[in-house]
Amino acid sequence: MNRAGYPLLRGAKRTTNLFNNSFGILTAAAVLLTAVFGALLTGRTADAANPATATLSPTSTQVAWQGSAIGGGALNAPLTIGGEDLCEEGLTCDTFTLTIAGTPADWAAAKKIVHVHLGWALPTTDYDLYIHKDNLSGEIVATSGQGATNPTGPLTSEDADLDPTNPSVGTGTFAVHVVYYSATAADQYSGTASVVDAPVATPTPTPSGTPVPVSGAPAPRFFNYPDPFSHRGGEPSIGVNWKTGNVMFIASLRTLRIQFDDNTSPASANWADKSFTTTSTVSLDPILFTDPRTGRTFVSQLLGKASAMAYTDDDGETYTPSQGSGINSGVDHQTIGGGPFAQGLSGAGYPNAVYYASQDIATAEVALSVDGGRTFGPAVPMYALTQCGGLHGHIKVAPDGTVYVPNRSCGGKQGFAVSKDNGLTWEVKLAPNSSAGEWDPSLGVGADGTVYFGYGDGVGSRTPRMVVYDPKTDTWSNDQAVGGATTFNGVAFPAVVAGDGDRAAFAFLGTTSAGNPFGTGLSFTGVWHLYVATTYDRGASYTFTDATPGDPVQRGNICDSGTTCPDTPRDTRNLLDFMDAQLDQKGRVLVGYADGCVTAACVAGQDVSGSTGKPDGAVNSYDNDGTALATIARQSGGKSLFSRFDAEFALNTPAAPQVIASSDGQANHVTWSTPDDGGSPITGYRIYRGAEGSAESLVASVGIDSNSYADAGAPLTNYYRVSALNANGEGAKSPKTFPAELESACKGAGITVLKDPGGDSLDQLPSHDIKSVRVAEPYFADGSNKLVFTLTMANLSGPLTPNTQWRIYFTGPDAKGYFVDMRTDALGAASYKYGTYVHNADNTQGAATTVGDADAGSRYDAQTGAITIVVSNAKIGAPKADDKLSRIFVRIPVVAVVPDNANYSSPSAAVAYTLVGNAACQQPPAAPSNLTASSPAKSVVTLNWADNSDETGFSVERSTQIDTGFAEVATVGQNTISYTDRSVGRRVTYYYRVRAVRGTAKSSYSNTAAARSK
Repeated sequence: MNRAGYPLLRGAKRTTNLFNNSFGILTAAAVLLTAVFGALLTGRTADAANPATATLSPTSTQVAWQGSAIGGGALNAPLTIGGEDLCEEGLTCDTFTLTIAGTPADWAAAKKIVHVHLGWALPTTDYDLYIHKDNLSGEIVATSGQGATNPTGPLTSEDADLDPTNPSVGTGTFAVHVVYYSATAADQYSGTASVVDAPVATPTPTPSGTPVPVSGAPAPRFFNYPDPFSHRGGEPSIGVNWKTGNVMFIASLRTLRIQFDDNTSPASANWADKSFTTTSTVSLDPILFTDPRTGRTFVSQLLGKASAMAYTDDDGETYTPSQGSGINSGVDHQTIGGGPFAQGLSGAGYPNAVYYASQDIATAEVALSVDGGRTFGPAVPMYALTQCGGLHGHIKVAPDGTVYVPNRSCGGKQGFAVSKDNGLTWEVKLAPNSSAGEWDPSLGVGADGTVYFGYGDGVGSRTPRMVVYDPKTDTWSNDQAVGGATTFNGVAFPAVVAGDGDRAAFAFLGTTSAGNPFGTGLSFTGVWHLYVATTYDRGASYTFTDATPGDPVQRGNICDSGTTCPDTPRDTRNLLDFMDAQLDQKGRVLVGYADGCVTAACVAGQDVSGSTGKPDGAVNSYDNDGTALATIARQSGGKSLFSRFDAEFALNTPAAPQVIASSDGQANHVTWSTPDDGGSPITGYRIYRGAEGSAESLVASVGIDSNSYADAGAPLTNYYRVSALNANGEGAKSPKTFPAELESACKGAGITVLKDPGGDSLDQLPSHDIKSVRVAEPYFADGSNKLVFTLTMANLSGPLTPNTQWRIYFTGPDAKGYFVDMRTDALGAASYKYGTYVHNADNTQGAATTVGDADAGSRYDAQTGAITIVVSNAKIGAPKADDKLSRIFVRIPVVAVVPDNANYSSPSAAVAYTLVGNAACQQPPAAPSNLTASSPAKSVVTLNWADNSDETGFSVERSTQIDTGFAEVATVGQNTISYTDRSVGRRVTYYYRVRAVRGTAKSSYSNTAAARSK
């Protein structure tokens, strides 16, 4: 595995007994690299079955063939690789060419599909089935590779269906590829392709046989918070410390802490990197669990039959290393859980039990810690291969100490393993109306022990369902679909959480689009959203929320074929295998998920690519971004899962919006967020103005589509407050906000490129607490080219600590690493230096070398906490106008200790500064002013501004966050004073800023304007 968490090798996902590891299996990788690359370079040519070809039409019955290869596939397809990559035609695989005649309309009229069957005699023999469109180089449209057992007994067959009416399949030629996974000619397979009746889709009936009631409670509302570090975030885990309210989050190698401030809406979120050394270096799978009542967070990175685990009791400020896992733990799909001990056992120095479970090919083992996760006892099996497949979901512990671990395939159904004696013995319980699923199910346990089990049911996990289990009576009830009137065609990544005994929420990714939403094909044209279904009456009825209505989580298919999912030409396993949901101390639901569709083009559904890299006339998997942006969907309104907070959450007027204000010398510009609407649509806003010591007054009222206001001629000493209106009245006013002067690279401290939360220095010294980094390029009379870096600390008023470095690192346009710093000697005397550092291939910091002194003018201000470092461009790779300094990060080491850093560990390239050039600041163009934004029609935002300069054009930037995340979306020509943005989603608030450009010279930014798209 590389540091970014990508698999080095891609192998077969065996649906019952092989690894489904999200980050790749390192074991045996070195041994097999030569064989893998040899096979891939050689390529495949088809070696025919007997007979080699046949044709089926809607009026046909069946065609048959016999395998013709020699066999012995297990020798060439180890468990960690498997699949088609290593098989050799005529030796360990063969191909039957099937032609499906007619048109999709012919097959639809006949109500027929094609069923492909492989059969053999001995259960010790194992074949795998892959069906490609056109030929062996075409897309895989169906697979079957069940391993040692099928869901009901010993395996002697593989089966797959081809539906010609599915756009991903269609008609034409198909290569039926059979891999002799562990087979010989002595037990040769027989194949058939039959024309059978198309299945009639009927929903699984509820026990009562009645339609699913829709809850009368208001549906929860959500805001989404993307990780500002923009690292790869597949398979996120989330936890909440109920003592502090802090949210802990892991995806890939980074552990993050998020502090939410609910004084405004959306709540402001401060993200901080709180990664620990041993849990941010290497991984086969990340996992995080926070015990909400004790506040202890466990972070683990899978290392095969071991785990790099540590825990923290102060939300990531300090960590204690752990043994990591029990002896003989599994090698994949790790999970951590905790809660009270069951009767008969108590803890040693920690009140709760801690459990670690992982899969070991065919079964899964769990280990118990009685000392708070410091050490673990030996791992014991939870079930046998004859009971369940190895893959399992996340551990949940009930208030009475009962432990639950869900599983997607147990005797053809979904269910969970349960232990009532602290993990010593286990029993399997099956959801009676379920069928084996594609993704791990999930469960939540209410305060009274009631279990809510959420799963994707039906062929291909088509329908989101929840069933309620009562452990006191060992009975199941209210097994029903939870999507309301919405009909789903695919469900992925179930995540369930429960609060009071009668309240629970089921989060999942879902698509309503026709076609095959899973597998390795790339022609699916559907979109995926994050949905949350919530019950307040013990599963009798549900509310239903689309938590990402204006921004799909994925376009095209979500590949469910494990490490056999192709990463070229498009990675559709970018979201990996699961997500997570938890509650905060007030019962709000928080869902940690990965967003694979983040660019303006993807969000708007534009055709930008195809199999050749060019637009192909369809919006499908090729138009997905293939990213995995770690994101939190946090409940902003509606009833929580704790009834004791119902009165607090019953507010039916809008919340107070976030507000920013700026001045361009002509007017004060006020911009605000679209807050939670209180359950009733916002109808408008009121803007108030005041000055300290005097009464404030209403200065304007605007409509729903306005999120900006220009107050012409108003002084900087004014403050502003904004409130929102709905049918129930006026909501709370925002806190006072004073306008700030707009930043410019040509004056003052320049442009802010990095912010860091305050109060996160390990030693709590304000001189070590990073606040921000700014970069400026003022004009120098001698024509010299210099950069001015300003690193602001919380406070520098005391004596500077000796042997300390206040260092800013960055990558130059020459791809080399540079730094500038202020440093103190053993007596605390300050000096200013520059140098180089090694930027490692895995995005980490290597050795640094001091080259010389920074330029005159470098200094620090004890009162403002600002450290100013001036350095000639020639000393740092000679960057010029329009070049970019990227991966800007900061470290403050004191001898061998680093009390604070910012954007460190895996520096984001997005934390960057683009040079305007010092010469451009001699007479830069004047900034445009009076920027306004409005939404005149669906999915359209129109901008207008005043042109105040002699420019060559304008740059338009956009964000969905009020004060960060801006990126250029357009450039327009000279004397242009408007722009229409047609790449927006519906009902989303967008923030814009514009600046003038003259050659390499760029003006400061206009005011920020905002509009909510219709």
